[in-house]
Amino acid sequence: MNSQNKVAGDAARQRLLEKLVVALCHGALPGELDGFTDEDRREAAAFVAAACERRPKGAPVVKIETTGTRLGERGMRLCVANDNMPFLVDSVAAAISARGLVIHRLLHPVLPIRRYDTTDGAIEEVNRRARPLGLYYFGRDEAERRRVLDRTISGGVSLDDVIFHVSMEELPFGGIGPSGMGAYHGRDGFRTFSHARAVFKQAKFDVAKLAGIKPPYGPATMKAVRRQMKG
Repeated sequence: MNSQNKVAGDAARQRLLEKLVVALCHGALPGELDGFTDEDRREAAAFVAAACERRPKGAPVVKIETTGTRLGERGMRLCVANDNMPFLVDSVAAAISARGLVIHRLLHPVLPIRRYDTTDGAIEEVNRRARPLGLYYFGRDEAERRRVLDRTISGGVSLDDVIFHVSMEELPFGGIGPSGMGAYHGRDGFRTFSHARAVFKQAKFDVAKLAGIKPPYGPATMKAVRRQMKG
């Protein structure tokens, strides 16, 4: 690699890191950036970039490294990068908290923007990936909106907005396939988190015994087997 190519590559990487800093901080919750210095932000962006550099296309990756320590404490930095499961970050965070560990700062997600020439191209991209937790459509074309709804599968949908389907208590919220199983809110939540126990009581008139499927086995059993084989 000649010096000009190296300079160009360094400049491109620097621009990428600057954009990562903006993306990481843009969606931060109130208070998340307190004490997060410019140097901290550059280090975080470099850490994310390093985690993603060798990531196989479409595969999730988790990178962990130890950061500065103080007496009696040890800090760690963790990056989760994936295409299809944005909820994975929250799942990892919940697992960490469940272990009694403190999450000092949680920054996510970095949202990629992709362009498509046609609506069908966007639909094909959605269907090529794992079933998403949410799908959001913006537009006034009712026919196009109907086509998107009919030809895609997702856990939920918000039209002309994002996330709001989660806050509607009368609507079931949940994923499908890799994005989750079951749903909660109202009646649907009660059914998801309850167990419907089945109880069967055999009547005095035992049909199974008359059909020959209980011992002692004999002619009635053979008749039942032949009926099943013919069916």
